[in-house]
Amino acid sequence: MKRPMLFALCFLLGGILIGYYEKDTLLAVVLFLLCFIFAAVLLALQYGRQAAAPLCVFLLFALAGFVSVRFRLAPDAGLTGQAQKRGGDLRVLGRARDIGTTSTGRTRLTLEASGFADADTAWRDSARIFVYLEPGERALEGEWLIISGRLETLEHQRNPGAFDEFMYYKARKIQYKMFAKVLERGAVQPDILRTLSGRLGAVFDASLPEKEAGIAKAMFLGDRAGLGDDVKELYRMAGIYHILAISGLHISIIAMGLNKLLAALRGERFSGLVTMAFLIFYCALTGSGVATVRATCMCCLALMGGVLRRESDTLNSTAVACAGLLIYEPLYAWDIGFQYSFSAVFGLILLTPVVERALVRLPVRRFKKYFAGSFAATLATYPVMAHHFNYVLPYSVFINMLIIPTVTLVVIAGILTACVGLLSVNAAVFLSGILFVSFSIYEKVCEAVVALPFSSLLTGSLPTLGAALWCVLLAAFICAASGKKEAARSRNFRSQLKIPAVCGAVFIIYMLCVKIFVCPSVTMLDAGRGSCFVLRDSGAVFVFGAGSSGREAGGGPGAKVLVPYLDYIGVSYVDAAFVLGSDESQLLGILELIRLKKTGALFLPPELEGTGGLTGVLLAEAERRGIEVVRLKSGDATRAGRRLRTGRRLRTGSWELTCTLADSRLEILCEYGSLSLLLTDEADAKPCLNGNPLGVYNAADNGAVTIRVAGDGRVTIDAGTEP
Repeated sequence: MKRPMLFALCFLLGGILIGYYEKDTLLAVVLFLLCFIFAAVLLALQYGRQAAAPLCVFLLFALAGFVSVRFRLAPDAGLTGQAQKRGGDLRVLGRARDIGTTSTGRTRLTLEASGFADADTAWRDSARIFVYLEPGERALEGEWLIISGRLETLEHQRNPGAFDEFMYYKARKIQYKMFAKVLERGAVQPDILRTLSGRLGAVFDASLPEKEAGIAKAMFLGDRAGLGDDVKELYRMAGIYHILAISGLHISIIAMGLNKLLAALRGERFSGLVTMAFLIFYCALTGSGVATVRATCMCCLALMGGVLRRESDTLNSTAVACAGLLIYEPLYAWDIGFQYSFSAVFGLILLTPVVERALVRLPVRRFKKYFAGSFAATLATYPVMAHHFNYVLPYSVFINMLIIPTVTLVVIAGILTACVGLLSVNAAVFLSGILFVSFSIYEKVCEAVVALPFSSLLTGSLPTLGAALWCVLLAAFICAASGKKEAARSRNFRSQLKIPAVCGAVFIIYMLCVKIFVCPSVTMLDAGRGSCFVLRDSGAVFVFGAGSSGREAGGGPGAKVLVPYLDYIGVSYVDAAFVLGSDESQLLGILELIRLKKTGALFLPPELEGTGGLTGVLLAEAERRGIEVVRLKSGDATRAGRRLRTGRRLRTGSWELTCTLADSRLEILCEYGSLSLLLTDEADAKPCLNGNPLGVYNAADNGAVTIRVAGDGRVTIDAGTEP
């Protein structure tokens, strides 16, 4: 059987997905058996009796995936888990790791805890806790701390498009989070790898300006603490953010360069062994990120083939690396970095030859090679980009063609600068000139690309069915275009492309239907203590309130909750925003909204007519952006563009809105047929059908709550993650 690890990877993924999504154990077992029988029949038809032995091994992979994900999702049953359930403050002893700062300047870190104590007992236990320290408190890497606070369980995303801290931190072996204060400080325990990484980082700090040093440390050491948010956003919107992560591009350059140098001195086997040892050391030095581990595994497998005098298979090596990471941590299957890294690699392996054959008539071979690789990676990673980031970058194919060929020189210069800088800072300053010039060119190119029209297309999150259709489209394209190069020149090749053309048409029609046929809906977002509602119908989008950030560690509710949800549904223009109350966090949320989204009109209750404080900043920002501001008076109702007398109704699509003032607060009654909702600044929407309450649905209890009205008048309510 050729490439058995591909089949093993498919079974492993199947077991992980069934174990995660099916809560009923009996039903999960039934689904598992049905999938296994289906796969067994397919393999038997393809390989006959030869498939019996491998099938048993594949079954073990599927069982391993099923059991491992169930184990990772099981709640903590030990003393630490019981203390967390009881509540109350705990004292925790541990060592500080991965220290950084939030957008508001608070220190965040990962605490490798080894001891716990409450009011009655003390016990030893190991856990990894994500900690936010109190404002003004700092910590050192490797420092022993005793902190006090309440252990909190990691939560799934409570709003569509929001950050899922449970999946993100669980995949990094972190069990809890804590808002804590430091009680005592101990000695700083040295770590050889982290000390060396710090010294190498100090070389970049000494030889480059602050911004360029942050880029260099991210690109060569995996340290993104010094990487500014503006730099991250610029590289991300230009489509080259991947060069800031230590991935296959960096590892392959280092591996090939070192292997060829050593092979010329001592032979292939010696060079292969030394290169593998160096790659493993470099992976540990840079933090062992998902992309770094994947690239290291693949390069080591390829080098091992040379050491053993056996030819390596890139596709099988990629499957081995992917399966190994999933066995180590099954929740990597939901990690953005994992998905992006492996989808790009599989795309490069499977799609690049196909694209090259489709471009066989192009005369410039070098252009065809770079374009095919960039285009293949873009096609393969589109579902990941659209699903997680809600946008696509049309020019990323071309900018990667310009940037990637130069990365080899940059990586070599960066490694030499770091190593030479340990001996002579002056020599490092001389070598770092290549980095400074390269990073400056990258910045100019990114700024030029971002300034182009349609440099970023907001698509909204790609549904699961859409991602499946896209994968079918790619599979059809690969099958149609595979074959001999001579076939690519024939008319038969063009006729074979009819199949992927039909699949592409189906995908486009599906995406248009998703965008056009939107049911009238009101979504109540979980935005802290305050209220936040989004009304949609017939292309109109209205925002009511922006919530309250409460005890969040950084950023306001607009940037953390409201704007990500609007991106998730693919909304770039808000017809009107209503400030329901006078809470400063709500004002901050609306301010963030109008800064990040085009807004047609802004409605304020009477107590916000002044021009001081945050209200003045909000009004000044609205004026600067040309947003119409309507200051309400008692007894007014309003609509975008003009005022209406009390009792008049505002029609938006199929919804009717009645806006009134009650006790200096803005209240909006939303009506659609027999459905009515009262929106207030107390996060207390009261849905009624034919005058009868539908039940109490509070976003603070359930996560985001969406009420939809179908064409036949049926009302559906989705609360949190369960409909």
